[in-house]
Amino acid sequence: SSAPLLPGKNAEKLQTKKRCRSGIPNRSAFLFCAFSCLVLHGKHVFIFYQVINQRNNGQNQCNPDQHGIQHGKCRNVGDQKNDHNHLADCFRFSPPACCDDNSIVRSNQAETADDKFSCDDNNNHPRRKLVQLYKTDQCRAYQLVIDHVQGDPFASPSKVSVLVSGKTAGFPQELYCGKCQRIALQDELLRQFGRRAERFAFKAKGSGKSGLISVSRCGQEVLERTACQIQPENGNILLRMEIGFPANGRTINARELEKILFDFVPECVKESLFYKNLDAKRLRRIVDLAEDQEYIRKELPKLGLCAFVANGSVLPRESGISSRPMRDGIAFQSPKEQEVTLELPHKGKITGMGIRKGITLIVGGGYHGKSTLLKALELGVYNHIAGDGREYVITDATAVKLRAEDGRSIQKTDISMFINDLPNGKDTTSFCTEDASGSTSQAANVIEGIEAGTSLFLIDEDTSA
Repeated sequence: SSAPLLPGKNAEKLQTKKRCRSGIPNRSAFLFCAFSCLVLHGKHVFIFYQVINQRNNGQNQCNPDQHGIQHGKCRNVGDQKNDHNHLADCFRFSPPACCDDNSIVRSNQAETADDKFSCDDNNNHPRRKLVQLYKTDQCRAYQLVIDHVQGDPFASPSKVSVLVSGKTAGFPQELYCGKCQRIALQDELLRQFGRRAERFAFKAKGSGKSGLISVSRCGQEVLERTACQIQPENGNILLRMEIGFPANGRTINARELEKILFDFVPECVKESLFYKNLDAKRLRRIVDLAEDQEYIRKELPKLGLCAFVANGSVLPRESGISSRPMRDGIAFQSPKEQEVTLELPHKGKITGMGIRKGITLIVGGGYHGKSTLLKALELGVYNHIAGDGREYVITDATAVKLRAEDGRSIQKTDISMFINDLPNGKDTTSFCTEDASGSTSQAANVIEGIEAGTSLFLIDEDTSA
């Protein structure tokens, strides 16, 4: 849209402290403010408000108004030979009213007290005015969007997103043509970006969360996340991240922010979201694994199975707080009477234990892996990354893990098929409580699971009523 996206009326009032030095123009500070959405077009693009106190009639004036705001005339930075070096002289971001591909764009929209900012020496009350849009001559590789600017360096980091066109990214369509392929590719790109962002995290200095560059942390499961999305119709890639804008106190350090937006983020985008810079064979293997996993999941009902655990799977984890596979863990081996062999599209033949529909009881002594197997089956509703050890542990997608939940709330649930006569005489056909017991909570969980459409319950005796 050609209409500008302006800051909300609740944007912070400008509050800056300046020093007047003879012969040196005063600089206004970078301040944080919140606004709806800011779009930066191009690889190295920056949009901002700029207020500079300059010499007036040979003198460097610094006159605060009644709000404590010191302001002077707006410097026409477009007249400078090197605009890129003047980022430290600007503050407050705002979207442009228009966008010209080859030049700096100035907004000529009508001014209001709430919507613009004017840096006129003669004004007693400052007004907001959109001043400059910076663009470099470099080839535009992506769009950078600042969705939210943090209130201060200790607040939640600023929300930033990057949009790369499918043509620029260059990923072959067969890598994201289906849902399982697309989710697998999205997951891998997010991991790639996250690894590269970690190298630059906190290299830009400041207080609080200054210099933070992060994305959603991925576990061992391959999930569809809003942090990275590929549009199947055109291959456009949208990646969302958090950036801690560098600041000293409540003042943005523009030079450090320049490092992030002009050096660190472009490097991460180039190395993780462009097909030509990635390992094509690795991407192909990741998508092939996703296709094999999806194939097993679709074959389960045809074979009368509700779950499959491949021989050689490593089910134990490093610890109770880690989801990584245990080193030197004992590989799973199926009982001969329950072995099933499948022919996968890419891996070929694979053999493992097929758990048939009906009631299956897993028994054994302590520390024999009963709960470990059940946990693997519980997470088998998700695909797993290569090297996890549970890549070929596949469970019916509707599976639900049941347990007792003492103290949970239950509202109008019919548990009469399990419980009829309660000591307090409560009606169990429409049972309500704010503090359920172990038995009533698990009974409600069963009913709610059935209503949700599950066809497989996973129950561990240790956590059951």
